[in-house]
Amino acid sequence: MSYLEDLKQENAFVSERMELAVEKLGRIVAGEIEVEEVYKDYFIKMAEFLLLLNDVKNGQYKEELKTCNE
Repeated sequence: MSYLEDLKQENAFVSERMELAVEKLGRIVAGEIEVEEVYKDYFIKMAEFLLLLNDVKNGQYKEELKTCNE
């Protein structure tokens, strides 16, 4: 297998893992995953923050960020 094929395969694997992680974060925010009550607020806030970062990475806030930079 060539280096390029290895890199493509690794990228596909990482993309799949990212999709699974984002899906799980969404389930945490929606309350579908049980978390001990003492940690619940923390996990929900962190999941919301990570989902926001993912949205920014995917360009969903591109226009708003442009206006902030002006």
